Amino acid sequence: MRRTCPSMLCSCLAALAMASALASDDLAPLSDEFNDSATLGDWLRIHETEQWFADQLQTYDIGATTPGAMTLRPFTVSWFEDYRGPLVYKNVTGDVAITAGVRAEAPGGGLPASDFSLAGVMIRVPLNITPATWTPGGEDFFFLSTGRGANPGSFQYEVKETLDSDSNLNLQPAPGPESTLRLVKIGGFMIALRREPGGAWVVHRRYPQDGRFDGDLQVGLVAYTDYPTVSTFAPFAHNGAVIPGGNPDLVATFDFARFRRPELPPALVGRDLADPGQVSDGDLLDFLGEALDTTPPCAPADITTDGDASGLPDGIVTLSDFSYYLSIWSANAPAADTTTDGTSNGLPDGDVTLSDFSYYLTLWSAGCG
Repeated sequence: MRRTCPSMLCSCLAALAMASALASDDLAPLSDEFNDSATLGDWLRIHETEQWFADQLQTYDIGATTPGAMTLRPFTVSWFEDYRGPLVYKNVTGDVAITAGVRAEAPGGGLPASDFSLAGVMIRVPLNITPATWTPGGEDFFFLSTGRGANPGSFQYEVKETLDSDSNLNLQPAPGPESTLRLVKIGGFMIALRREPGGAWVVHRRYPQDGRFDGDLQVGLVAYTDYPTVSTFAPFAHNGAVIPGGNPDLVATFDFARFRRPELPPALVGRDLADPGQVSDGDLLDFLGEALDTTPPCAPADITTDGDASGLPDGIVTLSDFSYYLSIWSANAPAADTTTDGTSNGLPDGDVTLSDFSYYLTLWSAGCG
């Protein structure tokens, strides 16, 4: 039996391409939609990892302060040069994109009163140190944040590049307290992107990097406030203490934190992603914008068709099996039934049709099988 259904074929192949890409993304399971307080234990905290044992967050919770969100409310603290602030993170190796929905405002709402009160996403090179072995000059990190910078009366974005504890920052206007922020490490480059409420993705800043970010990384969420008070302390004293008093004035709310493994399109291999003359904003957005927005709700599971009413041959069919079907269908469109009898691919014997394929995708989209 043959079925001629090119429109179904196109829709199924598109769905397969997305499902296959998501299933192969090893970083997606690190994502957190902050709808379960139990996932707080999945996050690491830098003051514990490095044994400073000074908790510089007044508030740290999922769902308790704001339902469906992670809340960070810092004491007086900063990320600048050798000043090390709060970071809640997950360990990643290699290329990574982290995206977070961020709202940074004063505890009572509105613009924070203290300079450099912002929150956002960070990629940092780990330090194998304790307070006893700490020395200045070791910080390597990038972040993109939103909140109040150094311009009283307005919200701003801050990008900070810190290499060997030498910080270079860029401040740009932001429309308000809320944005979706994305920071991408891909190959030898860092790309910062933002999306404002109701808007499209925008390439915010681009940076070349010299390879120090190519190994193990700490990737996560930051919040910091009240640099004028911080600056009266030496970095070592600041890093190992909860600073009393001061003027901390920030509550950061994160709606989600999503991790993805970005893939460089073949056409851009060898190009300088930091140079708009070689790679346009549009080129970057084609694979770092909406293409990274879809996150699988769970890891696709095998589907067991034994004894069900689908009419499919009994057995277990995995997402990887569909790559086999796809290779046949794409080579022989209009789509034909695929007979797996006696093949060596491990699939149950029988005919699998394009309609069956749609059935599988429906199962996966409803709950990953």
